[in-house]
Amino acid sequence: MQLLEDGFDRARFRDVDLPPSLAEVVKTLQQLGRGRGVVPEAHKAMFVAAEAQRTFIDESWFSPTAGTYLSFAQVVALVDKAASCERKMHDEACWNMEVHHPLLAAVLRPEGKSGLVDVLYW
Repeated sequence: MQLLEDGFDRARFRDVDLPPSLAEVVKTLQQLGRGRGVVPEAHKAMFVAAEAQRTFIDESWFSPTAGTYLSFAQVVALVDKAASCERKMHDEACWNMEVHHPLLAAVLRPEGKSGLVDVLYW
């Protein structure tokens, strides 16, 4: 489409002036990408007990407002699946089925009900 006269041009977020609301979305996504505020405070003790020997624990990972869409056991299972996919150098389709889809489905379909945004793997 970029080649079409009425197509679009690709740009990086840092190369354009974003409206404040979109700039806030980008900032939030960058913080999530760094792991800030993604672990519910309620899971902190379990996380520290399970990971203290293997992982540097960063206090910025924990948040009292982070959602609890997955149980701690489900999170550990997804992390194990991701490690297996990485270790075995699985392709994107495998990652999507084993890690991405279950995670997105849990977050976007709380209690099994679809909302305004949904996920579908096909």
